[in-house]
Amino acid sequence: MKSIHVFFEGLRQATKRPKLVLVLYLVPLVGALALSLLAWASLAPALDHSLFAQEVLAGRWFGVWQDFAKSPENHLSLVIGPGLALAFFATVILQVLLSAGVITSLFGDRAARGGDFFTGIRHFAWPFFRSFLWFFIGFALAAGACGVVMQRFFKLAENQADARWDVVGVLVGSLLFALLYVPLRGAYELSRMAVVRHGDRKTLRGFFRALGSVLRHPLLFFPLYAAFFVTVLALHGAFGLVRSEFTVSNWLGIFAVTLAHQLVMAVRAFLQLGFMAANKEAYLLLGEAGYCQPKTQPQQAVAEPSPVEDVFA
Repeated sequence: MKSIHVFFEGLRQATKRPKLVLVLYLVPLVGALALSLLAWASLAPALDHSLFAQEVLAGRWFGVWQDFAKSPENHLSLVIGPGLALAFFATVILQVLLSAGVITSLFGDRAARGGDFFTGIRHFAWPFFRSFLWFFIGFALAAGACGVVMQRFFKLAENQADARWDVVGVLVGSLLFALLYVPLRGAYELSRMAVVRHGDRKTLRGFFRALGSVLRHPLLFFPLYAAFFVTVLALHGAFGLVRSEFTVSNWLGIFAVTLAHQLVMAVRAFLQLGFMAANKEAYLLLGEAGYCQPKTQPQQAVAEPSPVEDVFA
C-alpha cells in the first residue's frame, strides 16, 4: 500500500535530520520548564528539608497533597490554571512558527525560497499561522459536533438507566471525530506543503482544495494517520506500564523517571518529524499541486492590427 511506503519513508527521512528532531524536542520542553519553575517556586518552601517532602518521596502523597492544598502556602492553582493555559498557547505558537523552518528544510532546494531553516521561518511563518487558523476553526467545529453526539448518547443512558449507551456514545463520538479530523489535518498539512513548495499565500483557498484531495484519496491518509497515532499511543502506553511497576522513593528514582520520560519525548519528536516528512511524501505523490495559488485571471484578447494599419504604421 502507498500509505505504508509513505509511513516508512517519513521515518527514514527523520533519521537523517537529528537537528530537526532536536528542534521539535525542545519546543514542548520550553513550556514544561517554565511551568516547572513556577511550580517549584510555589512548592520550594514546603519541600525544603521538611516532613512534607519525606512523606511525598515515601509514596504517601495523597493525604499530604490534600493537606497542602488547604494550606495558605498553596499557590499551585495559578500554575495549573492560567500558567498551564499560557504555556499551552506559547507552545502552539512556537510549534507553528518552527514548523515553517522544519518543512522548508525537508523540501531542501525544491522549496520556493530555498531550503534554509531560518529562511523558511522568515518567509512562511505568517501563511502557516493563517493555515493553522483555518484548521483550528474546522477542528473546533468537529469537536463540537462530536461533543453533541456524545451528549445525546449520555442523555439516553441516563433516561434508560443503561450505562452501555455511555460506551456506545464514546465509541461513536471517537469514530466520528476521527472521520472528521483526518481530512482536516490532511488538508492543513498539504496546504502548508504547497505554501513552501510554490510560495503561494492563498491559504484558505489552499485549505479547501487540499481537503478535496484528501477526500479523494482516503486510502492514503487514513491508514497513514492511523499508523502514526497507534505508534505514539504504543509509546506512551509502554512508558505508562513500565512506570506503574516502580514506586519512586528517592531523588535517584525521580531522576531516572524524569530521564525516561524525556527519552519518550525525544522519540515522540522523532515521530513528529517523521509525520511531517510523510505528509511531504504524500504531497509529492499527489503531484505537488499548487493548492494555494490564486485564481488565474482570464487574459484579454489582443486585437490584431488590420492590413490598413500595417500600411500606415
